[in-house]
This record gives sequence, C-alpha cells and structure tokens, in this order.
Amino acid sequence: MIFRAGGNAIDAGVAAGIALTVIEPHMCTFAGVAPIMVRPARTAEPVVIDGVGSWPAGISPEHIAQWFGDDIPIGVQRSVVPGAPGAWLTALRDYGTLSVHDVLEPAIELCRTGVPVSPGLASFCGFFMDRMRLWPTTMEVFAPGGVPLAAGELLRQPDLASTFVDLVDAEAAARGAGMSREASIDAARGEFYEGRIAQDMLALLKTFDWPMTAADFAGHCTRVERPVQTLYRGHSIFACGPWSQGPLLPMVLNVLEGYDLSPDAMTEEQYLHVFLEAFKLAGADREAYFGDPRAVEVPMAGLLSKEYAARRRSLIAETAAPELPAPGVPLPGALAARGGAGSPPPAAGNRPPDTSHVCAMDAEGNMFSALPSDHVFGSPMVAGRGFVVSHRGGQFWLDPSHPGRLAPGKRPRITPNPAMVMRGNRAVLAFGSPGEDLQCQAMAQFVNSLLDRGLGLQSAVEAPRVASHALPSSFFPHAHAAPRAVLEVRDNHEVLAGLRARGHDVAGLPAYSYGTGAVGAVRATEHGHIEAAADPRRPDAFAWAR
Repeated sequence: MIFRAGGNAIDAGVAAGIALTVIEPHMCTFAGVAPIMVRPARTAEPVVIDGVGSWPAGISPEHIAQWFGDDIPIGVQRSVVPGAPGAWLTALRDYGTLSVHDVLEPAIELCRTGVPVSPGLASFCGFFMDRMRLWPTTMEVFAPGGVPLAAGELLRQPDLASTFVDLVDAEAAARGAGMSREASIDAARGEFYEGRIAQDMLALLKTFDWPMTAADFAGHCTRVERPVQTLYRGHSIFACGPWSQGPLLPMVLNVLEGYDLSPDAMTEEQYLHVFLEAFKLAGADREAYFGDPRAVEVPMAGLLSKEYAARRRSLIAETAAPELPAPGVPLPGALAARGGAGSPPPAAGNRPPDTSHVCAMDAEGNMFSALPSDHVFGSPMVAGRGFVVSHRGGQFWLDPSHPGRLAPGKRPRITPNPAMVMRGNRAVLAFGSPGEDLQCQAMAQFVNSLLDRGLGLQSAVEAPRVASHALPSSFFPHAHAAPRAVLEVRDNHEVLAGLRARGHDVAGLPAYSYGTGAVGAVRATEHGHIEAAADPRRPDAFAWAR
C-alpha cells in the first residue's frame, strides 16, 4: 500500500512498524521503544534513531531503595519516557516522503475493522489474567467481561485508533496553518509529548502515585547518531550503540573473523563451539562496559578494534570455558565497571513477552530496520489511548557498579538492536531479530551462515542455531538461566553430543524453536534483485518482495 502510494522504504517501514503495534500488542506498544536504523539511498552509511526514552529526572536510585528496597516492581514503576513515537516520526520526517496521515492510515483501519487474535496473543491474555485484574483498562481490551480473548476472535482497538487520529489531526491543523511538511510532522510529535496524549499518560501515572512529570515528556529528545561498525569478510556491519546491546554483533564477528568458518574447514560442532566461546567473551564485555554513553564512559573504539578481538580470540580453547570469562581491557587504562570473573549461580527468571521486527528496502537503495517493543501486559493501559507507557525501565540495574545502573535522566541499556550490511557504497542487507538476549546471537549466526557457510537468505534464516544463556538476563532481576546453552536438534544429534564432550552445558531444543531468536531480513542481490526472508520460528513472521 505504501509503495503503491509513492512512498519509499522508510515510509513503508514506519507504516509497518506502527501497524505491528496493532497486530502484535503482546510484542510491542505504540508508546514503547523502537530503535531504528535507516540507510538513505546514495549515502555511505546508515544512521541510527535511538527510539528509547529516559528514566524520570526526579527519581533517583535512593528513591527506589526507599520505596521498594531491592526491587523495581512491574507496572508503572518501570516507566520511562516513550521513545518509539518520536523515533517513528523522526524517521518519517527526515528520511521518508509521505505524511503522518499516509503512514497511519493502515494502522487506523486495522484498529477499527479489527485483527484476528493470534494464538500467541491469546496465550498471553490467559497467562496475564491475574495482572489484568489489577489493571481494568487493560482488561477491557484483552479480557472483556473478565474472559481472555481467544485465538481467532476479532480484536478491535478504537482507543488506539483515536490516538492515531489525534496525531493525524495535529498534522492537518499545522498544514492548514501553512506549515511545512516537516513542521507539520513535528506538530504531531508535539501532540504526543506535550499535548492531550501526554496529559492522559500523566493522569495514569498520577493514579499510581508515580512522580513522572510533564517536563520529562516535553524534554524528550530523539537522538540520531552514527552506528558502530566493523569490517567483516569485506562487508561493513552496522549496529546500534552501547545504549543497546548492538555492539555485541560486530564484537562477536571480530573474534570469529580469525577462523575459517566455511563448511570445508569447520564442522558444525567446531563452528558452534567457537561461536559460543566468542559470544561469552563479547558478552562479558557487554556486562562490564555497555550503558548509556551520556552517563557512563564506554571504550567503544577499543572494544571494536581488531587487535583487541585477536587478544580475546586467543583465550578460546578446544573445550568450553566453565563460566563467563572476565571482561577484557580494550584500551590502556580502561577499567571495567564491574570487576571479577565468573557468574552467579543460575536462577530462575520469568520470561516476558518479546519484541517485533520490521525491515524494508526499495529499488533506490533506501533501507530500514526497526525493533518495536514493550508489550501491553507490562503496565496498565492509558485510559482512552489504547497503549501502555514504555516500561523499559525494567532493563536498568540497581547494582551501583554496573554500567547499566539506574540514574535520573538516563536511558536503560535496551536489548532491541536493528542492523545493516553494506559492501562499499552498495546496500546489501537490513535485518534484525526479536528475542531479548538472544538477538545478537541469532543475528551473528545468520551473518555467518550467509558470509561464511554459503547459505542463501532463507536457508541462512532457517539454519539450526545455538543460544547461550551465559549472560545474566537484561531484564530485572537479571537472573541466569539453566542450562547455559541450547541447540536446535534436527538431524544433528552428534553435534549436541560433541558440544557436551567439549564441556558445554547444553540442552537440545526442538527444530525451529522460539528460544533461538527469529531473524527477518531483506537483501539486495548483486544482480539488482531484492529478496526477503522470514523466520518460521515465529508463526506470524512474513516476508514479501517484488
């Protein structure tokens, strides 16, 4: 629809991403987070739109300790300023061609006519009934009359449609006053962060005695920045900055670059062994260094250097490291925010609903990739608005030595992180994966399958994957999972046995398991064609190219 209307890949990506908040509310909400990567045609590299908001300026760690002890309770007490609306509108204003009306029209139609409830959404409606009983505004939508929605029922969301219409009306009023396209899109943004929508969010927060203020919303700044990058097998790999877990992707690839990973040189078992070890090494550095770079010093240049990757690679043995390794020292004098090696004992943790992903590409070379997130069961819905306020504060740490520690005005270190690949100035690939701490693992294995192991796009998405649980969860209370790794078992039982013989605490998973991420990708071939791939690990995944 968007391409037929004359839009480019950025217009299409924004429209599809917002539509996902209607179709998959158990994965993402309109007022959640949505980090975006955009490559405008004929530019040398992409840009990143952060799409994540900050912790309230007036709430300190001392307040949290006084009110909740060593907990960050589920609900409005995890609220940060919503980053997604500003990110969608910034992408549209600066890199798209259409209007707010154009890109919201499909979402408004879906809200009004309804969408069938997926089995996944239905299962979460049942699972979260106890929580919804405390939040009547959420129950009205997802368990009307106290009965959770069932798969196949029609979900209509008139309140969310009303929110979208308010944004369209704000744009139209600005255009009617003679303002430019860009200024009119900014007027829609103002309606969200400073107008009636902001007032409704503040009213909800006040109901729960959460002291977030109008200044927190009005002061939100959507940041557009350069991505981090590395060169891998002649391709430029672009990722989000350390306010996300994005740098894990190039860091893992840098360590793996020293190996010949081709099927002729390495068996599947050998490859997965070095992958798991490389991920643990990079993951130890994630926990030591990654955080909002406005608040903590992140030695990014050192972490991405090839020399540092070689030093880390030298630590990989033929057998598995039993625990999470100690973080490295990427630059002289760099001190890890957390000292010591090893991991705390495994602890059970509740897995929340997940994240969604959308990517797009057009014939001109525009690329788009985004990961909208924050599900509707993590906080009460805003009355009359059809969304929840971003509860991404659940990815802060209360440990004062951790780089992701909670602080006023700080962005949490989030898991969603879109990525892109270019070769010289040629657009090659836009991709991403939901899956919390599994995301970069799935994405790196996908890149290896494409660039090292010779698979086609869809085959690379579907290839069996391993997932490490060596890192603490990014979600509070940051538990460890057991076993420390899982492998999709198809016709590769000997691989599972071989990894165990090397000392990996690894369990088997069924083929195409939900627990190994879900890569979506769109690629421009050397012959000028565009192809897309979707992951069968998620039943709602869809790919389309023409």
